[in-house]
Amino acid sequence: MLAQATLETLNIEQTLDRILTSGKITVKEQRWLILLSLEGKMSREQAHLANKVYEALRNRLLAVVNPGN
Repeated sequence: MLAQATLETLNIEQTLDRILTSGKITVKEQRWLILLSLEGKMSREQAHLANKVYEALRNRLLAVVNPGN
């Protein structure tokens, strides 16, 4: 169980890092991030990365893309 929680945490952080690095976010990822934020179960590091993604969106530093295009 602990390994699964650790893997889940790592995947969240990797996904947020990938979004910030690529400069792109999909609509599906936006919805996922909103749901994740509303759950209120993020670690401090995850919350920090999520805030960086939100800030990048506000400042138009991230492009919202459709994965099929």
